[in-house]
Amino acid sequence: MLIKILILFSTLLISQNYELIKLGSFKGEITDESNNFPVKYATIKLFKSSDSTLVDGTISEEDGFFILKDVRPGKYNLSVEHVMYETFILADQLLAPPETNKNLGFLKLKQKIVEVEGVNVVDEKPFVQEEIDKKVYNVEDMPIAASGTAEDVLSSLPSVTVGADGEVSFRGNESVNIMIDGRMKSASNLDVLDAVLIEKVEVIAIPSAKYDPDGTAGIINIITKKNEYVGSSGKTTFGFDNFGSKTFSVTSNYFKNKLNMFGTYSKGNRESEGYAKRYREVLDNTQENFIIEGYNRFSDIERNRKNDNFKVGLEFYPEDGRIVYCDLNYSDYDKSDKEIMQNTDIQLNQTSTLEIINAFEDEDGFDRSMVAGYVMKLNKDREIKIETSSTYEKEIESEDISFYELSVVSNEEKNSYRFKIDYSHPFKSTVLDKKNLLEVGILDKQNGYNNIFNYNNDIKYDFNNSRNILAAYVDVSYYLKPQFSLKFGTRIENVIRDFKANSSSLSEDFIQDGSQFYKFLIDEQLENDSYKKTYTTIYPSIFFNYDLKQKGNIKFGFGRRVERPGDWLLTPLPRSFTEDDQVHIGNPVIKPEDIFKYEISYSNRLKIGYLSSTFFVTSIKDAFDWDMDDYEFDGNNFTSVLSCNPRGLDGELGTQDDVDCYYKLTHDNIANRDEYGFELFIMTRPMRSWDLKFGGDITFGKFKSESNESDQNGNTSSTSLFSNSNFKITEKLKLDINTWMWMAKTTDGEISPMSGTKLALKYDFKKKFSLVFKVNDLFDSQKFDIETSQIDNLINTTTNMDYERQRRSRSFGLSIDYRFGDYKENKFKKDRQYDSSGGGQMMGY
Repeated sequence: MLIKILILFSTLLISQNYELIKLGSFKGEITDESNNFPVKYATIKLFKSSDSTLVDGTISEEDGFFILKDVRPGKYNLSVEHVMYETFILADQLLAPPETNKNLGFLKLKQKIVEVEGVNVVDEKPFVQEEIDKKVYNVEDMPIAASGTAEDVLSSLPSVTVGADGEVSFRGNESVNIMIDGRMKSASNLDVLDAVLIEKVEVIAIPSAKYDPDGTAGIINIITKKNEYVGSSGKTTFGFDNFGSKTFSVTSNYFKNKLNMFGTYSKGNRESEGYAKRYREVLDNTQENFIIEGYNRFSDIERNRKNDNFKVGLEFYPEDGRIVYCDLNYSDYDKSDKEIMQNTDIQLNQTSTLEIINAFEDEDGFDRSMVAGYVMKLNKDREIKIETSSTYEKEIESEDISFYELSVVSNEEKNSYRFKIDYSHPFKSTVLDKKNLLEVGILDKQNGYNNIFNYNNDIKYDFNNSRNILAAYVDVSYYLKPQFSLKFGTRIENVIRDFKANSSSLSEDFIQDGSQFYKFLIDEQLENDSYKKTYTTIYPSIFFNYDLKQKGNIKFGFGRRVERPGDWLLTPLPRSFTEDDQVHIGNPVIKPEDIFKYEISYSNRLKIGYLSSTFFVTSIKDAFDWDMDDYEFDGNNFTSVLSCNPRGLDGELGTQDDVDCYYKLTHDNIANRDEYGFELFIMTRPMRSWDLKFGGDITFGKFKSESNESDQNGNTSSTSLFSNSNFKITEKLKLDINTWMWMAKTTDGEISPMSGTKLALKYDFKKKFSLVFKVNDLFDSQKFDIETSQIDNLINTTTNMDYERQRRSRSFGLSIDYRFGDYKENKFKKDRQYDSSGGGQMMGY
């Protein structure tokens, strides 16, 4: 009996120990060796070391985390596989008491390398990488942008369009904040930034509290290359097209031991041709087809863009966990436009004789910037980042219009300085294998703008505008459950804006035909020659992330934003001189827009590929947009009126009481605006040799104003579609085709569908050569065309306008790439510990 009891007791004891054995586990996080981004959906397999028997397996989650549970003690080999990376093997991992739950830490995967006659070429990175509050597009290897500019790169991205005048829109909204390496830049100079310098583009619809809050549509941050290759290496590119454009660039790099040095230089001389035509008529509603006044104008435009871009930088690693870095950037450019305008005026159904107006415009400028910083890792994964940066820009713009005997020179200078400190502190989470994160930071940002206008040497106008911002933020990332996390924070900004203007006295010689209205507007602006305002604003943000595992991922985001008017909108002086009766002018007292944004998105990797969809809502208070003011001129004085009546005070045409009508176009806070829309993006592979990306967005809006003006009240909409096809014809020959289309409806008119198609054919030769043939605007269809119609019941007229513009016509180009040195993609044997995308206003994120 005793023996039976002992046997039973032993059996129970062994059984209990066996149950305890099953509680062992392996866990870790899968990351990309080159950038430390998490790698999701990697396959992890566990094998016995003794006989390679497969024991268990799993896939990594959205954040790269994995865990293998219920593993018996023993010695194991672990493998990690992913289609974009080399297989990772971790051999002879012992699982034994007391360490039965083993944390393998970060397992870093190396991107696949293909051997081509002594040259190691890395496989292309994934086109898009998703994070909780932004999307990152890897554009470095896009043949479509060969010998092109930043505009060519941006126009190839989902929901991003570049308009007829170079304005950048995201989801149909032009209020997008453009940054280069985390520092604010003007979108007007994207046509002189060579695409060969760009590595990736970050698109951030709702930035978190640590980001700069500017931009209704969000932030587009262009990250330039740093060429971090082990050893010494480089690449050079030369290109040209049928208009005589020529481009050249070279990048070089030296990386050894504790020092990484890199430099890039590019030179471009781009020529293009375009046109613009505008028709405007004011109809008398009391008579059929009777034109009171109007005009018909057609312009041939020739453009030339010359640029030199230079960047040099270094990164020094004095010891583990320490980085000292510095970048210097210099850009020089010369833009010239030649416009020949054919103009006919219409008065009382009579057409005037043809006028030929020649206009020449030249912009000559440069900008230089510097950024320096220090990164220090502390114990328990805490980190401090200190960074300072400064930028100086100068531009001289001149315009000569012989028909009006008018010469205008603008001397513009911009200064900016930034200093920031960021601190991050991980802390323990109640969720197993997760860490929460606290981030805080401060930022001092000072921006100055000075512009001196000179009109015919008769008037000089000195305009100064400054905006100084002191900001602080706190952001918290927190796990409530393994599959549910949130990120919330608050940013507070104190802003001081100061505007001052000075002007010399006007010479009587300035008052010539076509100059009276300019003089009147300048005098009007001098009545408000100073403006100062101080205000404090709090910008909250919150994000939720719910991981449905293989069923996809759901995200929600909310943030408060601001759209501050740029210097071009604030400059209180005429900025166009080819139309003396319709003058564009700035407004120095525009209030910032107050914006609240909401988004919910769903993404998943399906059998057919990758899908991302987003529904978004935006509410804007004090929205600013174009506003037209009417003036009557009786031969002696200008008078502001609600609606200019060319019939005169007696209401009759063709009498001595008739007046001339003049119009001032400016920006003002005209209304409140609400918008909502939907965005869809799909990546798939219909065939083994064909990668397809396509999608689009549609936005609906409504303007609500206290005024009765038709263009400030009503509904709007915009739609954009795009597709990008990459064909691998052979191992050496690839074809890229990028097509997009955009159209919109305004409160008082419609913008016709504008489309474009770019084609690039790339051939990789042996021994480091590549050849790219490119066609820009294949069907010559990239034209902006808007028609508007406004009924004025007060004076019983209808104003119709039709405007069409083509910025540049179809072109054919050829570029050659040559790689030299140790061009091996063994990026950063040390982990990269700072992010250039977080420079400047993005506060190190």
